[in-house]
Formats: sequence, C-alpha cells, structure tokens
Amino acid sequence: MIPALFAKFAADVRYWIIAALALIVIVLAVWLQIDRARLAAVKAQNETLATKLASQNQAVRQWMEEGEQAKKQAQAAQQAAAKIRADSNRKIAKLQAEQVPADCVEATQWAAGKAKELTEAW
Repeated sequence: MIPALFAKFAADVRYWIIAALALIVIVLAVWLQIDRARLAAVKAQNETLATKLASQNQAVRQWMEEGEQAKKQAQAAQQAAAKIRADSNRKIAKLQAEQVPADCVEATQWAAGKAKELTEAW
C-alpha cells in the first residue's frame, strides 16, 4: 500500500518538479543574459574611462615638459640679465672714473656716446 501510494505521489509530483526546475533554468538564463549585458556596458564604460585617463595623463606629461622648458628658459633669461647687469655695472663704474670734458657741448656729446655704449648690451 505504501509503495503504491508513493508511486502515485511521485508520478503526480514529477511534472511539477520538472516544471519548477524548468522555470528555475529559464529565470537563471534570463538573469545570466541581463548580467552579461550589464558586464558589456561596464566594460565599454571602463574602456572609455581608460582612454580619457590616458589622454589626460598625456596632457599632464606634456604640461610638465612645457613647464620644465619654461623654467629652463626663465633661468637662462635670469642668468643673461645678471650678466648684463654685471657688465653694465662695470661699464658705469668705468664711466664714473673717466674724466668728463669741461665744455658743455663736448660733455653732451661724450655723454651721448657713452649712453650708446652702455645700452648696446641691452
């Protein structure tokens, strides 16, 4: 009696178990497709961000190089200005030690000539 009852129960439930398992497989398959679509979207977004990041890093490297070049140019200009300043100070000291003509016209011409010499380095 019990084996016959169990066999009837198993026969009745078998279709429901198969239907439930089929439903679970379908739900999991749909879920898998949704997750694959999300993964593809995230990968595409990741690639876009990686490209943007690479271009920004390249821009930063270029700005750093330009900054270094500008720094070197500024240092060179500062050194050139210091050299011109030192040369000018020597020339001024030399001019101050020279004898200035007593005649007004000659003194003016002397000063104009010396001013030309002094400004040549600038």
